[in-house]
Amino acid sequence: MNSPRVLIIAGPTSSGKTEVALQVAQKYGAAIVSADAMQVYRGMDVGTGKATLAERSLAPHYGIDIRDPDQAFDASEFAALCDDVIANHARVIVAGGTCLYL
Repeated sequence: MNSPRVLIIAGPTSSGKTEVALQVAQKYGAAIVSADAMQVYRGMDVGTGKATLAERSLAPHYGIDIRDPDQAFDASEFAALCDDVIANHARVIVAGGTCLYL
């Protein structure tokens, strides 16, 4: 049986999603998509549980620091981001707590 291509890790802020996503990504060679509505914004680091630069160097990350706070980002853009990442990576982890995105 083939392993799944997309794994979703969901839960509240500070519940350990980033750590689990990194462990799984490293073991299976997966890319990580942040499903957090605040992590898309540059400078919104406090209170978001955003992966550090060191953590981001361990696996490809998407959806982090891609907009300035005065720029919009909505669920349709998130879906397009996921479609692109899934099309370009054999395994993908979607990790976050924004239920609308999930």
